[in-house]
Amino acid sequence: MVLSEYLEDYREIVSKHQQIKESHKRFYIFWTELFLDYLEKNNLAGKKVSESEKITHFINSLHENNTYQNWQINQAIDAINVLYALIKDKSSNAPVSLDFIIEQTKNSIKLKHYSDKTEKNYVYWVKQFYHYTKKSISDYDSLDVKNFLTYLVKERNISASTQNQAFNAILFLFRHVLHKDLENMEDTLRAKRNRKIPSVLTREEVSEVFKYLNGEKLLIVKILYGSGLRLMECMTLRIKDMDLSRNSITVHSGKGDKDRRVMIPEKIKLDLQNHIENVKTVYEKDKAMNNNRVKLPDALSKKYPNAESEWAWYWVFPAKNLYVDKHDGKTYRHHIHESVIQKAIRNASIKTDIPKKISAHTFRHSFATHLLESGVNIRVVQELLGHKKLETTMIYTHVLLEKKNTVKSPLDYL
Repeated sequence: MVLSEYLEDYREIVSKHQQIKESHKRFYIFWTELFLDYLEKNNLAGKKVSESEKITHFINSLHENNTYQNWQINQAIDAINVLYALIKDKSSNAPVSLDFIIEQTKNSIKLKHYSDKTEKNYVYWVKQFYHYTKKSISDYDSLDVKNFLTYLVKERNISASTQNQAFNAILFLFRHVLHKDLENMEDTLRAKRNRKIPSVLTREEVSEVFKYLNGEKLLIVKILYGSGLRLMECMTLRIKDMDLSRNSITVHSGKGDKDRRVMIPEKIKLDLQNHIENVKTVYEKDKAMNNNRVKLPDALSKKYPNAESEWAWYWVFPAKNLYVDKHDGKTYRHHIHESVIQKAIRNASIKTDIPKKISAHTFRHSFATHLLESGVNIRVVQELLGHKKLETTMIYTHVLLEKKNTVKSPLDYL
């Protein structure tokens, strides 16, 4: 298959494509021409290399070139996907299969560097949507999406957050795989979002939970409460993220793919230093056995091939056991699995007899509430939590109002 043969047809399709903005169309053609030129210059055009590998090689080259920003690289991915959708359409009269759609969805997700969990969730909802519609994928339209979302609410009684996840997955499918518009979605039945006030512990209750934790698990929960981290943000910390001299932790690619800095509590600084020294011992042992590799994000692993074995990229909380990656056959060490901490918190909370639902996220809620109680500006709390909107942080003011109990019962005046 000679990709350049489709270029004229590609230009025509892009020029008529309703979903692509007029101002973006020339850039789609630019990215596709650049992609074809890259394949030619690197002798990849005629080689027996899978199409997904060709795209990956090209996208990695864009990441390595500091000229391009993430939004431009995402645009390049979308442009190339349009090209392959055209090729698929022209090379076969057979209907598009579910397997092909799943493969294209996975490729797009990987190229955009979304998390494994996002990939798993999106693939699940694409399959659910496919089995619900029972029609040819090439015939999908907005009405199918409306009916599917309505079905999820009426028949399956799903929550608002689950419905949003399903919608985001289908939206991704339409935009980045099928390259179709979703129109007139305004009157779609949406699940009601209940504004729940978060469960928050008092300072005394936090201390009580700590009594039933020890060692590494206690240190992790203290970071959740003392720094306001999400559980997975804590699990995936690297040594380079810890700045003990400035008492700060850098959280990379948190929710919404944002970076932020949070404080290291003085009370755990010495424990954290000792912990990192112990981790260094584990790293040195791994290094002696040539097993000191950890997984890096795809783009970084291509750009810095030796970084996976460097101390700076090692996990702050490494797992006890090594594993062999099924794709490259190399031995790696993963970080602690989040379920280990979730189970430890659950067991500790049972022993306390505190009549509240306590999870890892409860300590983040408590962190925010206790800062506001201490008079910290809500904008500062917003930054520490990594919230995009102030409204998200405002939920903790409801907790404060609840605690004030300013309204007295009429009975108390008798």
